[in-house]
This record gives sequence, structure tokens and C-alpha cells, in this order.
Amino acid sequence: MKINLTHLARPLARPPKLSFAEAMLLPLHERATRYMKQMGLMSELTYSYQGGVSGNSTAAAPVFSNAGHSVMEVNLDFAAIAAARIAAGQAALGAGDILQLIGVSAGIKVHAVTLQVTTAEGAVSVCDVGDGADPNGFLAAADLNVVGWTSSLVTTPYSIAVGGGRLYTADDTIDFVVTTAATNVAVCRLAVEMSDLRSSR
Repeated sequence: MKINLTHLARPLARPPKLSFAEAMLLPLHERATRYMKQMGLMSELTYSYQGGVSGNSTAAAPVFSNAGHSVMEVNLDFAAIAAARIAAGQAALGAGDILQLIGVSAGIKVHAVTLQVTTAEGAVSVCDVGDGADPNGFLAAADLNVVGWTSSLVTTPYSIAVGGGRLYTADDTIDFVVTTAATNVAVCRLAVEMSDLRSSR
């Protein structure tokens, strides 16, 4: 039976080609980045992860109960992700690659993030969990080679012990950052506990 895994992890869409006049309106660094990507000189490092979402949610955004509380889970099977990337002609995830896992809207407070490793990588493999402002705001140097739990009770910038979580004042994403060499065996579950503080719920 043929199983299509290409939806599990794929690079974000390349930026559309712009006219010369439109391109001249962009900041210089953004202009250079676009041209390098179009010429194949720069690979994408940030990916939207579309599969393995479960719990009290639908896809990349949480669903809140009447009390405004939600726990969202994302299941990460790196063997399946690696297979999908190989099928797409891409290398396994490695140091510096980012998976954008959960969309967070302004007015949502994330209280805690927990990572449960159910299958060890079998080699050195470390990750961070954060967002666009701080790549290790929730978890820093979480070990994917040890079966067990890691939570944001530890002292990171957004941890309960330090910042009491984070209230988002602008839309962002919860990101999984690979900080060591290729990760292609580990299986883990990321759980994010959050509350909706918007009055328009």
C-alpha cells in the first residue's frame, strides 16, 4: 500500500516573483533573500508542519472551550518526516531547521509547554521550543535521545518559574527548533497549555 507522507513537513511557499518596481520597494535584505531563494542559492530553514495535530484542536490553531482554556498537542514522528523529505528530494532535518507547529493569535496566553519523548533518537539530538521572538523561550536544549518528559517549568524566559508563561500581543507561532545534527528517528509529543483572554470569545 502506498502511503503519501508529503503533507507531514514541507517548506513554506517561496515568495512570488515581483516586478522590478515592486522589488525596489522592499528593504535591501528582503530583496536579496528573495533573489537568492529564486536562484536556488538559499535553502528554506523554516517549515510549516501540517500533520500529527491532535487534542482539543483542528489544525494549526487552537480550539477553546467555553472557559477559554485549551491544551493542544502536536505529534512529531521524525522517521515519517525524514521519509517525506527524502521523497521530496530534501535532506533530513538538521541544525538550524525550524518547524512552525501552532499558530497563536494576539490575546492568547501560553502558560506552559511540555515535550514527551516516546522514542529516543539513538544519537545526540537536542531541540529548543520557542517562537518568533525567542527560539528557546519555552524549552532549551531538550534531549530527544532520552525517553521521558521535559516541561517549561524549567528556567527559560517564558517558563512558569521566570515569566509565568507568555501573553501574545501579536500573532506568532510556537516553533520547534532542531539544534543538533540530523534528527530522523525520535518520536515525541508536544503539548501546549493556553488560555484565550480576548473579550470577543
